[in-house]
Amino acid sequence: MSIPRSEHPKPQFRRDAWLNLNGEWEFEIDNGRSGRARGLSEADAALSGKITVPFCPQSVLSGVGHTDFIQGVWYRRTVSLTEAQVAGRVVLHFGAVDYRCEAFVNGVSAGRHTGGYVSFAFDVSELVHAGENVITVCAEDDERDGLIPSGKQSERYGSYACMYTRTTGIWQTVWMEFMPKTHVEKVKYVPSLEQSALSVTAVLSGAAELKLTAKYEGRIVGEASVQAEGGSVYTALAQFSPTGGGLTGYSDAIQETLRQTEQRIVLDEEETELLNSKLRLLADFSAQRPAAAITCFVPDAKKEGGFYITIMGQVKRIDEGNRVVILTNGQSIAFEDILAIECEEINKAF
Repeated sequence: MSIPRSEHPKPQFRRDAWLNLNGEWEFEIDNGRSGRARGLSEADAALSGKITVPFCPQSVLSGVGHTDFIQGVWYRRTVSLTEAQVAGRVVLHFGAVDYRCEAFVNGVSAGRHTGGYVSFAFDVSELVHAGENVITVCAEDDERDGLIPSGKQSERYGSYACMYTRTTGIWQTVWMEFMPKTHVEKVKYVPSLEQSALSVTAVLSGAAELKLTAKYEGRIVGEASVQAEGGSVYTALAQFSPTGGGLTGYSDAIQETLRQTEQRIVLDEEETELLNSKLRLLADFSAQRPAAAITCFVPDAKKEGGFYITIMGQVKRIDEGNRVVILTNGQSIAFEDILAIECEEINKAF
């Protein structure tokens, strides 16, 4: 059968190495919630029915169409993986499962999640192997429990007014992702039209050089790179124009004149002493490479003033002589440009 909902569920963060697990799964309704006692989580268990994922069992598209109340459900399928796929990190993703979910890989629990509306994932690298693997999912949902968010799902047997048939279990795409051991876990982009710049905060697993390239209509309009030792890393692409050029016309000159900048904030005596205390504590904790969010002033390259940004990274050391904070990715931040510092280790002292 063809794979339903075959598109990548997160197209803005798509890797080439991924596997869509939608389609036919083994399935069983477990209104007595006795599945664990009956061994349904075991790798060699067999379920009594079939279902088409990612459609919920109440829907016609699922092939089940069970519209009565459901307390629990079980899913099972096998997936064949290659040596190359299991060589790095293997992550099992769920677009959404309603409401309480536990996933098993080859009979071993991979993790639990509560909440029917958001996506989640489990790192199953240590549970999979080259060849056939068994994925089992258990979902439980008390559809009459007023403490469980239900939206417009009907608490009666049938639909009425704007209340509709309930949803239980898997109802969004399930997929596997295969990554090298050093990889980007997540990334946040903050564009600035006024500065013609793009700020990027990425969370890395492992040490590597993070390279960034911005393109417009296939042409490179900005590049940046930064060396990181893992964790959160911040960098900004150099000022660029989507057209690839600088200020070349009268309208561009007007836009540059109208572009707003911020003035540097001058701290009072009490605020300065607080900041100095945090810098001293950062120096004390620097051997632990503490993660910190540092808000600092960046002067504008073309006019008076500038703008404030928050840089997230691990502190390598405090250079008292040059009066700079040095991060593990090589960035340095001058003391006089710092407005605020947030760090879990030093916040405990205040």
